Amino acid sequence: MKRLLLTIVILCFLTPKLSSAAIKLPNLVSDYMVLQRDVKIPIWGWADVGENVTVQFLGAKYETKTGKDGKWKLELKAVPAGGPFVMTLEGKNKITLNNILIGDVFLASGQSNMEFTNNSLENSTSEISKAHFPNIHYFKVPINVSNTAVEDVEGKWTAVSPESAGNFSAVAYFFAKDLYQKNKIPIGVIVSSWGGSSAEGWTDPESLQQFPEFKEAVADLKTGKDWHKSYIEYQNNIKAFKQSNRGVELGVNLNQYADESWSITDFPFELQKVGRGDKYGNSIWFRKKIELDSSFATEQISSLFLGKLNVDVKVYVNGTEITNRENSDEGTTFLIPKYVLKKGSNQIAIKFFQMWSGFIGMPGQVITLKNELGFKKEIVGDWKFNTTIEKETPAHISFNSVPSTIYSAMIAPLIPYPLKGIIWYQGESNADKPEQYRSLFPAMIKGWRSKWKSEIPFLFVQLANYMENQKQPADYQWAALREAQSLALQLPKTGMAVTIDIGDVHDIHPKNKKDVGQRLALAAQKVIYNDPKIIYSGPTFYKKHIENNQIKIEFKNIGSGLLVKDDKQEVKGFAIAGEDKVFYWAKGIQKGNTLLLYSESVKNPTEVRYNWANSPDGNIYNKEGLPAAPFRTDNYPLHFEKK
Repeated sequence: MKRLLLTIVILCFLTPKLSSAAIKLPNLVSDYMVLQRDVKIPIWGWADVGENVTVQFLGAKYETKTGKDGKWKLELKAVPAGGPFVMTLEGKNKITLNNILIGDVFLASGQSNMEFTNNSLENSTSEISKAHFPNIHYFKVPINVSNTAVEDVEGKWTAVSPESAGNFSAVAYFFAKDLYQKNKIPIGVIVSSWGGSSAEGWTDPESLQQFPEFKEAVADLKTGKDWHKSYIEYQNNIKAFKQSNRGVELGVNLNQYADESWSITDFPFELQKVGRGDKYGNSIWFRKKIELDSSFATEQISSLFLGKLNVDVKVYVNGTEITNRENSDEGTTFLIPKYVLKKGSNQIAIKFFQMWSGFIGMPGQVITLKNELGFKKEIVGDWKFNTTIEKETPAHISFNSVPSTIYSAMIAPLIPYPLKGIIWYQGESNADKPEQYRSLFPAMIKGWRSKWKSEIPFLFVQLANYMENQKQPADYQWAALREAQSLALQLPKTGMAVTIDIGDVHDIHPKNKKDVGQRLALAAQKVIYNDPKIIYSGPTFYKKHIENNQIKIEFKNIGSGLLVKDDKQEVKGFAIAGEDKVFYWAKGIQKGNTLLLYSESVKNPTEVRYNWANSPDGNIYNKEGLPAAPFRTDNYPLHFEKK
């Protein structure tokens, strides 16, 4: 009996080892994956040392043996576009992968404007409802940091449908949609982006070694703070903050709660109005009593329209949380069950939560209560609010700017998955150091290419118009960052989408992502697919001539012709300077495909700047409708640069 028990115990200890012997795949290699066409395809994973691994795909069989490090890798032959296909993998276990497409695979990376999803579009409901694209799949890499390169990421491949499109990066979606509709080739997009992230966070440590200002931080990655552990702890603290329910525990959602000492505001609810405009982490309660007379049928289902919002909210009516909501292009409506409302006095309580910025309602919108019988009540006037009820926000830590840690957690584990190209939308978080970005950005591009061992085409978005301008020509960091971005075009196989005309002066996250994605797709057609008929760029500066107190500007990339977008043909967006290096606004005349610029304040002009501002009003395009890229002909030191 003792021997039998001993045998059972031994088998129990062995069982986990037997299960761990199963071959394991990275999450990228899974159902619905899109593999790059016309190149050799690496497939890799993990298993027991010495374990034989077999892969069968499209009638071919591939075999290898796991190395001493527990890793294995196979290279499948190049195949043309097609699918869906099935792949089987066998070791001590068997894995079958279904719905595999062969097509073109892109990495979409950057910060919040790449992270910005279709759910946040101006016309999100309409666009998402039409998103039936079974041959476009995406893989969303979760946000993370690591001191050293990790081997795998969480996530799964998802086919684009009305059910899934809302969570897809809007820029990447319109980019992929445009390419698919033109080329009829399956498209896969790996989205790896993080709002507010800096370029140094995305750059591999070896490439950062050339920058003296980053050497210490890179060295600390080996012996210093464990950034992944700190990030997990921080996220747990944020989760606790988000889940704070102190208000409900205190009865803030109830009718009888005493709110006489609360402050007063009105709708729409904006952080600036309640003194939280520059604060990180905002959990605010709003309360208002409303009166309903006998004409409002409270026995019917009612709806409470709050307008557009970009925050997390909880809505309570007479103490009851209203969880059923509907979203439309106009905003968000909460559906109130029967008998929650009552005749007479009713209490509405709203908990507003957002880490950065945020609002409920837009100018011109009104909170409106309706019921199924058509009764309608506009809720106007003062609301009471309190910003001190819930748990305090954890102290903010900028994990998204720690050198190389984003690369190690969100880019390194994607290698060596073959890519057709990369699209990139970033720069806002480096706008305060445009001089550094001149070398940092190309170093990042070259570093990624080195790690992939391939000169992957790299397409990027130049910063859009944002923020107000000064009245007179001036130096701007935003403009200097755009210039730094454009210098990356000196690298081979690069392309830039100019968005100087489709941003929002008041919003760093402009809602028009369709044109951004389509302009990137135009760049892809030219740079990646080598279509000679494609005009993907607007006019770019070629050269200048000084002629009789005027500057003559010649352009490249004029397509079928230069265009001044103005009914009166008034040239806008230019400033010129003479030997004193002081710039004045210039007037201009179009002469065919050139411009003649002049100013009464500059007798002997020598230099010119175009669209050198935060939100310039330049109106030079080509006849294909693409805007001219901002430029300057001078190299004068900018006032914010280090002397």
